Amino acid sequence: MARRRNEIVNPRPLPTTVAELDTMRVIKRERDFNDAVEDLHRSLFPDPAYRALLEAVIPEQTVEGSIGADTICAAQMIREKADQMKIAMVKDAQLAVIAKSIGTVMRRYKTSRKQRREAPPVVQAAE
Repeated sequence: MARRRNEIVNPRPLPTTVAELDTMRVIKRERDFNDAVEDLHRSLFPDPAYRALLEAVIPEQTVEGSIGADTICAAQMIREKADQMKIAMVKDAQLAVIAKSIGTVMRRYKTSRKQRREAPPVVQAAE
């Protein structure tokens, strides 16, 4: 039956605490593997050696001779950081799995190799 315009509606009240609010969340709350790798990626991002491994968009720009090798080296750095930070799900993962997750994480920020390669070039102002 349709509601009348002037009818008083008593909606379900808002939760009173954050804990109650969390129980009502529709989208999953548990952090997954990619979220853990994202945290590690963000903590390593200031390291120039880590960024250098992810900078190349063509093989000629790589540190280790190929894009795949650079990504595996970055995955190794993430795994070592996970070991230091005691993040078991990442420290025990295969390098190939971590490398795949790095790609997922980079796409979250629109910084994947493909996205940067296909983006319009950045024009730098002359000094």
